[in-house]
Amino acid sequence: MIEGGFKIGKCYRHTGGGEMKIVGAVKSTQFGWTMIAEEPMYGNFKPVASDEASSINWDEITKEEWMQNFS
Repeated sequence: MIEGGFKIGKCYRHTGGGEMKIVGAVKSTQFGWTMIAEEPMYGNFKPVASDEASSINWDEITKEEWMQNFS
């Protein structure tokens, strides 16, 4: 189904400061399997490419680091 750098349920921080949590995957009509990420600052969900190249400059962070966005 989904392969690549991101994993469902994991949290990530970009070197530019953005953060996201991969919450699931959906099968789109045009692009096939696409991961869905939650952004803490905006309350948005966004599609995320699942290939290895898309995960460049994203580092995995702990759930505790992620939860600091909501305190």
